[in-house]
Amino acid sequence: MKKLGILLVAFLLMALVFSAIGCGGGGGGEATPTPTHTTTATKTPTATATTQNTATPGGETGTLSEILGHSKNITSVYCEMVTTEPGKAPETGKIWAKWTGTSSKMWLEGPVTEATEIDGETVAVGETVVMLMVTDATTMQWYEYYPAHHKAYDMSSTIPTPVPGTTPEPALSSEESAFDMSDWLEGYNPTIIGSEKYDGKDCLVVQYTSMGETVKMWIWKQYGIDIKTETTTDEGKSIEEIKNISFSNISDSKFQLPAGVEKIQMPGLEDLGGWGNE
Repeated sequence: MKKLGILLVAFLLMALVFSAIGCGGGGGGEATPTPTHTTTATKTPTATATTQNTATPGGETGTLSEILGHSKNITSVYCEMVTTEPGKAPETGKIWAKWTGTSSKMWLEGPVTEATEIDGETVAVGETVVMLMVTDATTMQWYEYYPAHHKAYDMSSTIPTPVPGTTPEPALSSEESAFDMSDWLEGYNPTIIGSEKYDGKDCLVVQYTSMGETVKMWIWKQYGIDIKTETTTDEGKSIEEIKNISFSNISDSKFQLPAGVEKIQMPGLEDLGGWGNE
């Protein structure tokens, strides 16, 4: 399960994660949360529970590989992601993420955009929906949580036991971070366009083409993470921006469902082996 955090932690995949939430809606439309702030009660954010900065900034010069390498120092982050799709108003969501060499934790929060239901109860447009994921070497806790209903779909599973005599591979090694883009970005042989200031941050701007899409990224030089991405397709230009970033240590309590939340088997997962079983 190497780099398991990447599947959901990498900010550019957040929109895909949220679009997948609708698969367990049960009744009406999909519960596709678009990342935006909502006043519906959720757990109190603990992103700034301490002032300890969990990331060490690197220099603002160097090669692309060197700049991307700065992200390996990041172990805890809170941010807001603003997504603008062609012809639509900007949408904003929140992410809390934390990882070590043996575990990965994430809380993704946004509003429901199409009415759905959970356990026979209607979930209205605008209500908050949360994707909560906590993984370690043996288990993956995965919940689709509706705070207003105090209920959560449970998609948790066990991770297959390693072959006897082998050592389980950690989610991330001591030299890796879920933010590290070097493994895949450099594979596209991006063109370095130059340097720009974006949101007050010095960024390296790169561009590449893949499957007919042109992608332009603003990479924050100090931390090696992309804080703006423009993707141009035949349908127009989509923009994803990372705002209000904090590297303060996040309390582990953030990655827990509130006491008393009813956990419900996700429809369709009953016959998928370990899925749905903690």
